[in-house]
Amino acid sequence: MSWSVGRRPKPPKKKGPPVAPTGPKALGLRRVPELGSGPFAVDFPIAFGSLPERMLYWAFWTLLGPERYGVWRYQDPVIAGLFELARVDFTLYVGGHKIAVRVQGEFPHYGSGAAKVAYDERQRLGLEHAGWLVVDVPSGRFENDPTGGAAIVAAKKAMRGEEEEDPRTAGTSFARPTRLVFGGS
Repeated sequence: MSWSVGRRPKPPKKKGPPVAPTGPKALGLRRVPELGSGPFAVDFPIAFGSLPERMLYWAFWTLLGPERYGVWRYQDPVIAGLFELARVDFTLYVGGHKIAVRVQGEFPHYGSGAAKVAYDERQRLGLEHAGWLVVDVPSGRFENDPTGGAAIVAAKKAMRGEEEEDPRTAGTSFARPTRLVFGGS
């Protein structure tokens, strides 16, 4: 008795992709920002960070150029203790020093309760123990400046390792623009 093996059926020919392409390349998304004349002109199609982080990103991009390992990075994971990994907003490598810059927003850090404050302090201690200089930048100092000048100043201070006084403990409030009307108008 002989067995006859016929031809294997060929799979049907594809007429197109089985599903519509949805990746970043197909949608025209990219990680490189489109820089304009100020921090509000930074356009990242891929969602990232808060407005103050975007503004400080623009300032570092303006001062240091594009992100590069060994110069500066955004949301870079760093060792912050024996068994802890921290994702810091910005890491700077300036003059042989490692600087961790954390943007401290009003709600996400100051208004989230004691647990978040404790986490921030534990992260700070771990980073300092691992050899990082930690600079907390209060976002209220620059987020209302559409020109970006205040963000540039905050970035330069962070690059020097200078930390602005925390408005929570200093007894000062964040600067808020107000509209004053004088006269009978």
